[in-house]
Parts: sequence; C-alpha cells; structure tokens
Amino acid sequence: MSAGQSILAIATGAILCGMEGYKAISGWAQDLGPKERERFVCRRRNGVRQVPSCTTFRETLIRVDPDCLDRALQGWNAQFAEEDEGLAIDEEGR
Repeated sequence: MSAGQSILAIATGAILCGMEGYKAISGWAQDLGPKERERFVCRRRNGVRQVPSCTTFRETLIRVDPDCLDRALQGWNAQFAEEDEGLAIDEEGR
C-alpha cells in the first residue's frame, strides 16, 4: 500500500466514524493504536508506525477527484467485499 493509499484509508475510517475536516481526521489518526497503524500500513520511523500530519492529510485530500474516488471504491467493493477481513474502526472495536 502506498502512502497515498494509507492516507485515503485512514481518512475514510475517520469519516465513517463521524470526523469532519482535516483536523478531526488527523486527530482521529493520532489516536490510532499500534495495531490499527500497522493495519493501515502507516510509515515506520525508528521502529514506530507514524500517522501522517494534518497538513499531509489536507494536501492529499484536496487533490482527490471525488468521481474517481467513487469509481475506485465501487470497484474495490465489487472485487473484495465478500472476502475482505473486517477492521473495527469505532471506539468500541479498539
């Protein structure tokens, strides 16, 4: 998974949990535990998985074409939905 894909995955999880805006998405990401950071394939620095900064979320998300993202998500769903392993992203699932 590339850094951009990780950013989109984390942002999607945050939005599904009710976060709105770059700061809220970034705050949600900062609260991810080590297991979630590994699952989202966050970059490893000095042996620790690091989530992107608020600025990185903003710079990445403003470049996303909403129609392309929608088509990509529909394609992923059609291909993997039945066999994909679930990931709890809400507070209760942690």
